Amino acid sequence: MTLAEKIAAIPGGEGWWHSDGQSLYEELAQDLVARGYSEGDAVDLLASAYGAAAAEFGD
Repeated sequence: MTLAEKIAAIPGGEGWWHSDGQSLYEELAQDLVARGYSEGDAVDLLASAYGAAAAEFGD
């Protein structure tokens, strides 16, 4: 699975509400990987942040 596919899977079955959200997360993941994170760790971190934001806003 590519990094973009892993990011696309973060929000689950309903997908991203806005395409720019997915694009931003892809850019953040690429930046984290460039800083030395593994792809898995970058995706895990971003998925945790997504989950926290979704919970805060009632999803």
